[in-house]
Amino acid sequence: MPGSARAQGMDQLSQLLSGGLGGLTGNSGQASAPIAVQRNAPPYTGMFSGKTTTGSETKSLDAKFACYPAHDPAFEQADAFVCYAAQ
Repeated sequence: MPGSARAQGMDQLSQLLSGGLGGLTGNSGQASAPIAVQRNAPPYTGMFSGKTTTGSETKSLDAKFACYPAHDPAFEQADAFVCYAAQ
């Protein structure tokens, strides 16, 4: 991936995770457009380990996941994946 495309993708990911681009707020203007998931494609697999702390309480999550290529109309210029995890 060329540097400018990688930078744009990381910028979009950063905006998505912070609630921008409508990704987490539902205000993308594409709310009724479906996300198409290619479940017949071989999945990308991985593991996630994370923690969150609220006050004095710390919660952790360790999960294995499979990610499938997808098309999300809200992110026309970026590769999209839908990931499924089992706990």
